[in-house]
Order: sequence, then C-alpha cells, then structure tokens
Amino acid sequence: SSAAVAHDAMNKFFRFNVPVIYSDDVVLQRMSCMNCSDDDVVVLISHTGRTKSLVELAQLARENDAMVIALTSAGTPLAREATLAITLDVPEDTDIYMPMVSRLAQLTVIDVLATGFTLRRGAKFRDNLKRVKEALKESRFDKELLIKSDDR
Repeated sequence: SSAAVAHDAMNKFFRFNVPVIYSDDVVLQRMSCMNCSDDDVVVLISHTGRTKSLVELAQLARENDAMVIALTSAGTPLAREATLAITLDVPEDTDIYMPMVSRLAQLTVIDVLATGFTLRRGAKFRDNLKRVKEALKESRFDKELLIKSDDR
C-alpha cells in the first residue's frame, strides 16, 4: 500500500522538475541509497514502520550522508532511524486487513507537502506549471467535444 503512495509522490514531484527516483525493487533501492550524498533526501513510507528492508535503507542512506524522511507511525524502528519522521496516528490493523485509512492519510500528507512546495517556489514556478499543463492539453480529448458526443 505504501508503495502506491510513494509512486504518487514521485509523479507529483517529477512534475515539479525535482530529480526523483522511485522503485519497488529492493536491490535498486539499496543501490540508490549507496549512491546518496549529503545533497540527497531519501523518503521512506511505511505505515507500520517495521519493514526491515526500509529500516536498513534508512541506515544505508544516513551512512552515505543523505537526509532520511520517514512517513510512518510514531515510535517505530523506521521513525527512530530517520533524520526527520513525519508521523501519523492512524489506528489500523494492517497485519490482518488491507490498509485503507493509513494510505489515505499518507496521500493527504504527500498532497500537503506538494502544495507547500509549490507555494514556497513562488509565482514564476506556478506559472511554469501552468505552461506545462497547457502543453499537455493536446494529449487529451477536448472535454466539451466528449460532452457533446454523449448528448447524441
């Protein structure tokens, strides 16, 4: 579930021209952390904060001087290993049930971070986002034409 949130975050920040990498392959994740430096930020997302591979990735990234931000529950191994933990208190038993509430909470945090990012970058940055969106308009069917064809 958290992988879907990480993928959503990658899509958002890629649009902002932020160099971002997402992979659900643990080997690629480890290689990325090995190549980190003090200029890098590694964001790890896990509701339980108990996934061993993510805690190990946090350790590896910090050993290579990267900042590690964890979006997780308070008091977890991942939160303790992170440089900065953004903690969510979402009571959900993901050991038995498929996570839903925690995923929605994580998506909300990503949206808040993305909104804050765009606001801090200023008007020129937002104008550029509008230009990008306008340039992509040609990749979609015109909404008005679709409505007219549905009325027939």
